[in-house]
Amino acid sequence: MRFVFFLIASFVLGLFSFVWFPFDLLPGNAISLLLYMQLFLVGASLVGTFANGQSWRDEFHWSWLCYPILITGGAYLAGLLFSLVFDYPLFDILAVMSGLGYYSITSTLIAEVRGEELAVLGLFTNMFRELMSIFLAPLLIRLFGKMAPIASAASTSSDTVLPIILRFSGKEYALLAVFNGIVLTIAVPFLVVAFL
Repeated sequence: MRFVFFLIASFVLGLFSFVWFPFDLLPGNAISLLLYMQLFLVGASLVGTFANGQSWRDEFHWSWLCYPILITGGAYLAGLLFSLVFDYPLFDILAVMSGLGYYSITSTLIAEVRGEELAVLGLFTNMFRELMSIFLAPLLIRLFGKMAPIASAASTSSDTVLPIILRFSGKEYALLAVFNGIVLTIAVPFLVVAFL
């Protein structure tokens, strides 16, 4: 629980950092560089997982292909329910739900075809999905099991949410999380465009 409190405190501190931090002095790609550094450190920590001579091929299961399909289906089911309850156009909601946490490309693609209103909905819906995957990981595990953060994170399970998955679900779920995130990240642009 202390770790989640630290995450929330760091996030809030980051929100108010504009007051004291000179962001205008940073190069434009500083955030990307920090993300790459984070992913490098996560990858380096995974080396220990396979130090006993076991390779990733030994860990891969063909059943893993079901996870991206089920996660996408769950997102579409939630979109269908939202569309029925709030009387919102179904294909618009399915385009938003197709983002699967990948908010930057989702909002860009939607803005080009459907305009800014739906693009903002796509941005905030998918950003909220990622943030909730980070902050609620311990609760999700307690309620639904160790694979719940992977499903919740969807496309972000291979990058920004991966350290959280490693911490709370364990290193044994790392390869599944990376595989799931890569498959969904590749699929997102095609899925979003399919509903526009």
